[in-house]
Amino acid sequence: MSRRLAASKTRTLIGSVAILLLASLLHPRAARAQTFTWNNPSGGIWSDSTNWTPLGVPTLSSQTSVFNLNSTYTVTLSAPTTTGTLSFESGIVHFAAATAQSFNVASAIFSGGQATLGTGVSFAAGGPVWIGPSASLTLAGNSAAIANVLTIDGGHLNRKAGAFSPGPAIQLSVRNGGTFSSSGSLSFGGGTITISAGGVLAAGSSIDLGDAAVASGTLTLVVDGAGSTLSAAAPPGTASAWGIGGADVSATFRNGAAASLGDLNLANSIGSVVNLSVDSGASLQLASLRLGNGGVATFSLNADSSSATLVGESSLAVGGSSALTILAGTFTSGTGSISIAAGGRIHVLGGSGTARFHANGDLFVASGARLDVTDPAAVFQLAAGRTLHIQSGGSATVNSPLTLAGSGAAISSGATLSVNNTIDIGAGADGTISITGGALSALTTNPLSLGAGGAGGSFTMTGGMATINGVMHVGAGSHSGSRGVVNIDSGASLTLGQLNVAVIPGSSGTFDLSGAASRVSVSRILVGNDATAGGSATLRLTGGTLTIQSAAGLTVAPSGRVELQAGTINTSSITITGGQLISALDLPRSGANVAISQGGTLSLINGGSLAAGRTLAVGSGARLDVGGSGSLTVGMGSTTTAARLSVGGAGSHVSAPRVVVGAVSGASGTVSFSAGATASIGELEVGARPGTTAGLGVLEILSGATLNVGTSLLLVSSAGGSINVSGPGSALNVTGVAQLGSGTHSATLTLSNGAAFNAATLLMGGGGIVQMNGGALSIGQFAPGSTGTINFATGTLTLPQNYTLSIAPGGLLGGSISLDATRALYAPGTTELSGLSVLRIAGGTFGTGTLAGGGVLQFESGRLLVSGAAGLGIAAGHPLGAWYELGPGRSVGVGATLSIAADGQLTQSGGSIDAGWLRIDGQYVYNGGATSVTNNAQVGEGAMLLIAPACTLSFPATIENAGEIRLQGASRLAGQAM
Repeated sequence: MSRRLAASKTRTLIGSVAILLLASLLHPRAARAQTFTWNNPSGGIWSDSTNWTPLGVPTLSSQTSVFNLNSTYTVTLSAPTTTGTLSFESGIVHFAAATAQSFNVASAIFSGGQATLGTGVSFAAGGPVWIGPSASLTLAGNSAAIANVLTIDGGHLNRKAGAFSPGPAIQLSVRNGGTFSSSGSLSFGGGTITISAGGVLAAGSSIDLGDAAVASGTLTLVVDGAGSTLSAAAPPGTASAWGIGGADVSATFRNGAAASLGDLNLANSIGSVVNLSVDSGASLQLASLRLGNGGVATFSLNADSSSATLVGESSLAVGGSSALTILAGTFTSGTGSISIAAGGRIHVLGGSGTARFHANGDLFVASGARLDVTDPAAVFQLAAGRTLHIQSGGSATVNSPLTLAGSGAAISSGATLSVNNTIDIGAGADGTISITGGALSALTTNPLSLGAGGAGGSFTMTGGMATINGVMHVGAGSHSGSRGVVNIDSGASLTLGQLNVAVIPGSSGTFDLSGAASRVSVSRILVGNDATAGGSATLRLTGGTLTIQSAAGLTVAPSGRVELQAGTINTSSITITGGQLISALDLPRSGANVAISQGGTLSLINGGSLAAGRTLAVGSGARLDVGGSGSLTVGMGSTTTAARLSVGGAGSHVSAPRVVVGAVSGASGTVSFSAGATASIGELEVGARPGTTAGLGVLEILSGATLNVGTSLLLVSSAGGSINVSGPGSALNVTGVAQLGSGTHSATLTLSNGAAFNAATLLMGGGGIVQMNGGALSIGQFAPGSTGTINFATGTLTLPQNYTLSIAPGGLLGGSISLDATRALYAPGTTELSGLSVLRIAGGTFGTGTLAGGGVLQFESGRLLVSGAAGLGIAAGHPLGAWYELGPGRSVGVGATLSIAADGQLTQSGGSIDAGWLRIDGQYVYNGGATSVTNNAQVGEGAMLLIAPACTLSFPATIENAGEIRLQGASRLAGQAM
């Protein structure tokens, strides 16, 4: 048995035990009562005894009906049905009746599965009903009545059809993420409703609370905890009524709870008293609110984090003897009228925190009514373009400044604010402009400033239109804490002359554009300043369209940060001078030329595509980062005008999991790294893949730049892709597979002027070409099937350790190789010099592990290095032959033994010899030059070491002589023991 299966069975056992315990609690005799379990996975008739185990039909209040088949089926009620406890544990079961039938249960436990009370069923529960975390109950029948206790404990109750009738003193609890949803209205005459721990009670229409006609008229509602929600989606004109016919209602929302209630009327009947309290992080969303129209209603906000919002064209009406009291928190009205009738009061009291009243509509204070903003620290925001009407007999007291600084203005649907002078939002105190479907017009060149003197200014557009011909300063003060916030959302349209986000050192600013239909059009945008401490600047696009009109485009300074998460940006230029731009958009494809410098960073979260004719330049100290699994495509849509990524300067760097250069059908792209730039790329493709429309890709690594490629480098192009690595210190390093060419498709990599190309594995296709015009090529191994061509003009070529170089017609480098002073060839494995082939060393270097074959080795000048255990022999049939003279300008290095066969003679008249051992079985004639033997030199029996007149031969090693050592003239031999 697997661990997962064992865990599953354990959970099932625990769940079953919990159900039985709950059943015994609900019915003390349940543990001793008879239990009937439905046994027909195909469904059937309730009253058919064969469908139950044991045989029979549960009809008594002491009996339990269990449904635990993990199947989908229908149970048909053919007659009025009564049972004790209904225990529903698993499966998808539809209870239905061809004709109207009653379904009465003493209690119900839904611990799992999906149950539906369907057509023709009238359900009634006389006792408790419990719906557990993994269960759902759908009411789609004629009616459902629950007399006293309904607990939705993480499960789901969905009323789709039929009447729902709670008892007059119902105890309803929706908790632990449970939901109670109703397609129509709900009405609770009395009792207690508790929504907690993420519970949701939602009606497709109104929710009425407290009705003296059907209950005692007293109802208590508590919505408690984050995620706990009460929702009424009534159509316009249909209101939820709390306090009907003289009933009393007490409602409390607290600890992050939320409500969306449409139109809400409180105490609109004579004698009704309704108290609604919004505490500690709770939030309410309403279409309209009417307090008192015969009764007495009190609506209070009591904590900084609590809020109430009237959305859309909603209205607020405060009737006689009723009050809206804000001790702390935020109350935001809709775009409709706000009316305070005689005896009513809106009291922005404060005292328990910051009280905020956002009035987005016209505010009418009738005779005998009062508007009181008593706390100097309170925020009263009056919608621009709207009018505060204090009518005859009314009164208003505002102790806080009635300006756009500290209180602000809100502009809603149909409202217009025209300003022909300077607008200050948050000059010395936090302020807000909120535009919800309205219009703000500022046609002069005066600026709009948000946040000065250490305070914050907020400009919010939720729909609507604003035109500001001057500069919008978001974060306009040099004092610490000066901050500006702009939010453009929900189809809003904003036109600006220029946007400055925290361009003054010490200030902070945030500009957010969101909503698919939102639009911002601006001549130029500056984000941040040169000071990297003491403030911050953020421009964030999460939706909509941002259009920058002038060629100056968008500039991001060192303290600036731009986040492009969604939407569209249209600009011809983006300049990042030390700041940071993070984009989840296909930013380069938007048509912008992007330049990054002075330590700036561009982060493309999902990659991007550089459009034809556009450039992305990464300068000294700047970075381009492509995140996640995204890729950067350079070249989209045209082969006539190439897209270009240019990275140059000390400290400039590119990091990307994948880069595609001109590898998209019909595209042309160029990527250039220069002047000490570095890059780390996982996969790199240069040129269009075979089978696609011709695309051209060009990669340049110049003047000391370094490009490290991890997984793979693919250079394949039907139009001729190319890579150029040139300049001292320039390097292309591939730790995975470097593929050049494929079949007949051409691909050329040019290496020149001291640059390096290091490939762990090189796969050469038929059209692949490495053109060596200098520099160094080092190959770890050739991939199977490699063909292609290495044109070894100049430079240093190092072949794989386990590779056998065949110098023969058809070999890698052909049948004739000439190494002049500009060429060095290293073949660490074996070099086979075929009988008709020639290896000429004329000033260059040739190094190999083993030199074999009967071909011709013409060693005229330069270096010959043999590192293998076989060493180098002077003998008939060996590449140097039996007689060889080593003259000036020639150096021989042998890692093992340099041997002179009995029929061989080595004459040294210059040059140098560096060998591990020297074995002389023939003749070694020394007439000048340098000789170094690391271990020992042996002169065999019958062999001769001849030192010409006036020559001195020095061996640091031991000389073992069994033959003849002949010193001519004034010659000398110096060494260790002889």
